[in-house]
Formats: sequence, structure tokens, C-alpha cells
Amino acid sequence: MKKILIISDSFPNPPRNGMELPISKAVNFLNNKYQFDLLIVNFQEILILEKYRSSKNVSFNKIHFQKRKKVSFLKKVIDEFLLKRPFFSNLKVEKQNFNFEIYDIIWVSSTRNVGYIYLLKDFLNKTVLTINDSNYYTYYERIKTLFNGKEKISINKIFNIIRLPFLILHEMKYLKMVSKIHVQTLLEKKRTVSLSINPKKIQVIQNGIDNKLMSLKYEGNSKNILLMSHMTEGREFQTYWFLNKIWPKILNFNNSTKLLIVGTMPKNINSISKNYTNVIFKNYVNELSDAYKNVALSVIPHYQSSGFINRLSDTISAGVPTIISRKISLTYPHFIHNKHGFVFDDSNELINFINRALNNKKLRMQFSKNLSNLATEQPSWESYSKSINKLLLK
Repeated sequence: MKKILIISDSFPNPPRNGMELPISKAVNFLNNKYQFDLLIVNFQEILILEKYRSSKNVSFNKIHFQKRKKVSFLKKVIDEFLLKRPFFSNLKVEKQNFNFEIYDIIWVSSTRNVGYIYLLKDFLNKTVLTINDSNYYTYYERIKTLFNGKEKISINKIFNIIRLPFLILHEMKYLKMVSKIHVQTLLEKKRTVSLSINPKKIQVIQNGIDNKLMSLKYEGNSKNILLMSHMTEGREFQTYWFLNKIWPKILNFNNSTKLLIVGTMPKNINSISKNYTNVIFKNYVNELSDAYKNVALSVIPHYQSSGFINRLSDTISAGVPTIISRKISLTYPHFIHNKHGFVFDDSNELINFINRALNNKKLRMQFSKNLSNLATEQPSWESYSKSINKLLLK
């Protein structure tokens, strides 16, 4: 039985985000074919939490922990500009005498752990890298938002503009270092190939569909809206944009409608919630089905076009009519405007589509039916794991 070491910054079971989910599913489906060990690399306070979470582990043969050491801001900047290490993943660990030789495959997941690649050196020929999205393109997208009024200009964002060409060079470097690359969408493969990466080493394996959500029955009687979005971790600006620019206008025409926001919440969420009418703020839910029950539609207004959007996949699985941004639609070409929901280009279209969907149950029921049909055409987590197995065996 082959031995595989997965390098991550957290314990993936049960999965809490889109980076942990693919690891969790693959290990659970393939642990009868491989012996999986896990190496968690993070700062001390997070390692303590992860040790607790993994104390009831049943998925991994062994779990190892490495304490990550802090690197000064100045050193990160210098190393990035000298093309030594990318700023975002300049990684140092407390113990560097880990025995990698005993493993047949080293699987680094996800993009935010690429810094460990620089520590593998003699073992890159058996290293597989899973990337959720292209780093340079993610920064490029964020920079573009500075010029369309969705984000305010700051010193940090100006610094990111200066860093962009260095990000491109670093991404080209570490993608060429590994033996195999796993991406989740054709769009990500296209972007990766654009960095002069050999397409033969890139495998597209889409995340699976959630069978539990497929068992839900959409009734269409609710008038409430679901927004799966974060209010922390540097991604809250998208949520506040919807809350401040869109939600008041929705309430003008639908004053009894409620907005359910599900995602990571700041500690002061109770005081923040007082500023908004008919909004329910909820942290992560243990069962996704709880979020999709009793809502009329789901809105995904984010302007990212990188990675695989699990919340869209989940919404499709649940058969809940969905309104998504044009950027989001680029990541999921199966979603068709006016068939599975609406695709909007600007805030006025978003408001109009929400009002139209809320006040037309017949239209929502048709969207739900079409989404359910679409879900049956998408890969299962079992087929995803079989594809991962082929990638590992290559």
C-alpha cells in the first residue's frame, strides 16, 4: 500500500471550507487504497486547536504537527522582490528534519500552503500540488475592483499593485517545481497554462455534488433570501457591499423579506446587526441543508472568477433558484442565464432580478426543476475521488 503525506495548515475532518473539503472527501473514499499521513503546519495557537479537532481522528494513519515560525514583514518584502519566496507563503518551520523519504507521494494542499514546496527540495519529483485558484489572478481581480468603486484605495492595495509582476514570476516558479498540479476548473487550467506551465502536468478534477442537498425538496413558499458570505478574513467588503448598496433597495419593494447571511462572523456581530433591518447573521452551520431550507432564492453577488465556487455547487444541489454575478458564472459554464437562475452584470440588474424572482413563484419553481436536473449531470464525490486516484497513480 502506497504511503501518502498530505501537507495542510488544518485538520480537514469535518471540512469547514473549500480548501478542506476536497482533502476530506478524497481521504474518506481512498483510505482503503492508500495509507494517508497528515502534516499540519501552522502557528502554535492554531496547532493547539487542530490537535484537539484531530483527537478523534479516524481518517489518517498518523498526524504530525510542525510549528510555523513568523517571518518579518521586511524580510517577506525583500525575499519577494529578490524572487526568493513569494510574500504570501514565506514559510519557516521549527523542525526541518521531517522524514519525507518514507512517502511515495507528497500532496500539498492548498494554494496557501505552497510555501512548503520550497522546503521539500529533493522530493519535488513526487510532489502533487492542489491549487484552489491562481494567486496572481486573484490579486489582479482585487486590484481591478479599486477602479470600479467596490473597494477603497489604501496603502496596502497600492502595495499589492506594485507586487503583481513579482507574484506572476513566483507563481510560474513554484508551479514548475512540482511534478503534478490539480486544479478544479477548466478556467484555472487555462490560467495556469498561460504561465508557461506544461498542460500535461495539469489535471482538472471538479469537486463533487452534495447528495444530501439533492434530497431537499424546494417548495417555493418562502420569500427569504440566502447569502453565503463571510464577514471576516479580508472578504467582508463583498458582504457589506450587498448589505449597504443592495439590501435597502430590496426592502423598498419587499418589506417582509428577510436576508439570511451564513459565514464567518466577527466578535462584534451583535452590535453590527443592529444597523440592518430584516437581516439574520449566522455563523457556519453544521448541516448545510439547514441554510437552504425555507428560502426563496440564493444570491451569490461576489465578483471573483477564480477557483471552484462550492456555494454555487451546493445551491445547485439543493435546487434553490440562484442569482449570480457574471464573474461567478465564468467558473461554472454549466449554469445558464434564464434557465437555472439569473446572471447579473451590475447592481441595477441584481436588484431587478431579485425582485422579479421573489414575486414570481412559477419562475422560481421552473428554475428549481432545471437546477435539480443540472445537479444529476455533475460528478459525485465518489467519481471525484476516482479521478484523484488516477492522478496519484500516474
